[in-house]
Amino acid sequence: MKFRHFTTLRTDFDAEECGRRLIQSIDLEQRTIFSLSGYKGTAPVIGWLDGNQFYLHKRRTYRNDFAPLCYGNFVAQDKGTLVECYFDLRRWTKLFIKLWLTLVILIGVPIFAISVHDLFKTGHFNDGSEYLGLVVPVAMILFDIYLPKFGLLLGKSEEEIILEFLWSTLVANKCEPSANATN
Repeated sequence: MKFRHFTTLRTDFDAEECGRRLIQSIDLEQRTIFSLSGYKGTAPVIGWLDGNQFYLHKRRTYRNDFAPLCYGNFVAQDKGTLVECYFDLRRWTKLFIKLWLTLVILIGVPIFAISVHDLFKTGHFNDGSEYLGLVVPVAMILFDIYLPKFGLLLGKSEEEIILEFLWSTLVANKCEPSANATN
């Protein structure tokens, strides 16, 4: 599952100031059961910062593990800082989807093949569960393919919100990667 959307921003602040501004504007990712969002604090953006690396996501009151997170880092330049970031799913979400799809295929394909063989051999199913072996494996595979796409669709506006947050917090401008190579 490929998803990465790369963005490069440029600011006149140094990397240390960018980190300070970012940490003051977000809530650190600390779970709690006493909040609708599941995280402590009230800031609209939640994240983590370690040195020059960070990740950010929008605070939401529903669970969507397929919504994009903004991963990034600060790269110091002679006059300012480049903020290189990309949007992607959490690693454990991508791993879970791959494992789930593998499991569904390993179990579903033999059930589907046996059901097709049964249908052609006898013309009907012996146990009375007609077409169940044909429909369920295909439905599970389609569910595994389209659920992440639906989650990304629900989280599509979050990319824009995070980018606007970075632009305003870091007083940054979007720049083209090819322009960075000449600096």
